Amino acid sequence: MIEVVFSNDFHAAFKRGLPALAAMLAAKDRGAIALDAGDFLGEAFFTHYRGTRSAEALQDLLFDALCPGNHGFEESCRSPRALCCNLWMDGQSACALYRLFDRGGATVAVTAVMGEEAFEAVPIGHRRGLSVTSPAAALAALVPRLRAMSDHLIVVSHSGFAEDEKLARAVPELSFVLSGHCHSARFFSSVSGATIAKAPEYGAGYGRALLDTKGGIDVSIFSTAEYDGTAVLHPQLQAIRADLAELEAGANRLLGQHDPRFYGLVQDRDAYVSALATALSASCGGAKLVVGRYGFRILPKQPQLWVESLYDLFPFENRLVRIDLTAQVTAALRDIEHDPDFLVVAATAAQPSFLVTSDYLALNVLGLPEEKLQPFERMRDLVGRILVGT
Repeated sequence: MIEVVFSNDFHAAFKRGLPALAAMLAAKDRGAIALDAGDFLGEAFFTHYRGTRSAEALQDLLFDALCPGNHGFEESCRSPRALCCNLWMDGQSACALYRLFDRGGATVAVTAVMGEEAFEAVPIGHRRGLSVTSPAAALAALVPRLRAMSDHLIVVSHSGFAEDEKLARAVPELSFVLSGHCHSARFFSSVSGATIAKAPEYGAGYGRALLDTKGGIDVSIFSTAEYDGTAVLHPQLQAIRADLAELEAGANRLLGQHDPRFYGLVQDRDAYVSALATALSASCGGAKLVVGRYGFRILPKQPQLWVESLYDLFPFENRLVRIDLTAQVTAALRDIEHDPDFLVVAATAAQPSFLVTSDYLALNVLGLPEEKLQPFERMRDLVGRILVGT
């Protein structure tokens, strides 16, 4: 049997995920192949407090191969472990196309793809000069070559679970796909003879696959408890733990009392997010406001608001931008006004003359040119002031 351990969408959740990482490192020490399907890094709170350096070192130590994700994209692309067969720069592959691993007399080929939607979710300044081609087309061209030189083939994908099911139908030669990106509630699927699997997100566990000599694949998903501070850790995990001590000092800073207008709604996610969006519009002079409904992640459930809970709620570095409501902008809004993934609100009944949204949504969803954007504040900073009523 060949052992493979895998993770996806870890999002630098080191406070929660040290036991999962320790288990994966132990498996790697006994000869397992360790793979990651993207977004291992990139969580804003950790990056903001300068934990990136030891996290990048851990990324390179832990994984034998990884797929770039839209979070921590630059850090994952520059890793010597990065693979991607459909990411290009100036006509050249931006990452290694594949890697071969010999285990017990058998050869395992690993390649990776990044979904087109996931690539578009990378901040535009981080992907200039890069492009992606169709994952299915890239794999259709590469897979026959990999099949000829290996006994087992694994595709690591940062595209989303449903997209990976489509990928398996489009490229029937696939047998095993490790999936990341969409945070699906599903962990297994079998499509056109291919096994698709993903691990728990945010460090809540990891996956393991056993590959047999006849091509069989036995996948298990493990949940892990939070680190209790007592177990002896790998030296690199100890370095991460030292970073966490500094992080926790910053995280424990009190911002203020959770405004009752919002605190009273924490059990109703939709009501909380709608009230927050309306308050954001009011704070921006009654502008028409567009926000992603699911850009707000973990609602703060305590009567006080702390730095860490603010980052948990909105872990992105997006800036708010002001845009004049021209005919072009109004036309772009029509496509998303009835999309359940977005909130389009205005705090007053008067017809607003300008739009406020994040730089990411303006560029990547509304498709507006960068020169029309007027940035004025980081979104998380304004959200924090609203939630404590200052």
